[in-house]
Amino acid sequence: MIELGYRVERIGEGADTPALCESLATASLYELTCEMFWGDLEWRVEGADFSGPGPVLDAAWAMFNMPQHLKSHNKRRYSAAEGAGEYFFTRSGDVVRIREEDGPVGTVSYQEFSDATAKFLNELLVDLCGRYPDLARNPVVIDIRRRVAARL
Repeated sequence: MIELGYRVERIGEGADTPALCESLATASLYELTCEMFWGDLEWRVEGADFSGPGPVLDAAWAMFNMPQHLKSHNKRRYSAAEGAGEYFFTRSGDVVRIREEDGPVGTVSYQEFSDATAKFLNELLVDLCGRYPDLARNPVVIDIRRRVAARL
């Protein structure tokens, strides 16, 4: 079983100013995933707790892309921005093994992992676009939402 949740308090460093909110419409993928939307990620896989602070949208985007990569490659590493964590994903048949460097290990079925990560990214984007309407106009976000919809 996989559990995914989050808490995002603000867009970036300091207060959410009108100028910062407006910049969401033109922010690049890098800005959106590595520089904005930091918070607390709640992430548990079969009792292994990978939760902690970090770039929430970055983690959601990386996990969403992981099943596609694991279709043709049996291993993948994800390093969260600013040293927020390093995770190793290994697929063996229908099982995905997730390990944090010097930390816990959890396993989940490939299909459950794929479904849960698509649902999680969708819920995060619905929430963020509701809170920050300028984000919904961003071409990068429009593309990500299109990709997520194709997998749901």
